[in-house]
Amino acid sequence: MGRALAWTMSPGETLSLGVSLATDLEDGDTLTGTPTVTLWQLDSGTWVEKTAQATIANQQVNASELTDANGDPIPVGKGAMFRLTAPTTEGVYDVKVSCPSTDGEGPATSRKLYVVGP
Repeated sequence: MGRALAWTMSPGETLSLGVSLATDLEDGDTLTGTPTVTLWQLDSGTWVEKTAQATIANQQVNASELTDANGDPIPVGKGAMFRLTAPTTEGVYDVKVSCPSTDGEGPATSRKLYVVGP
């Protein structure tokens, strides 16, 4: 299964996004609870949390099969969905997504977010 490793958004743009955590789950495990989504940026060699500069809402585990940006299916209970309003400052960010799972592991993944242009 391919993975979209980056999103590109305009400053202040809002999109509904989703990520698959299926490859990070053991067979038979599913996501439970509410996904945690945070935004980070590298500043002089140090990762700084920038979540307050964005709006993240409607975090949830997928209750129906979804299709990712590459056209690959995300099975029920193995993806995290959310709405993201990009920061108004252009830059490269890291969107980190984690969620509890039935095995207690709590898989996590990240995607690059490029905020560019008007």
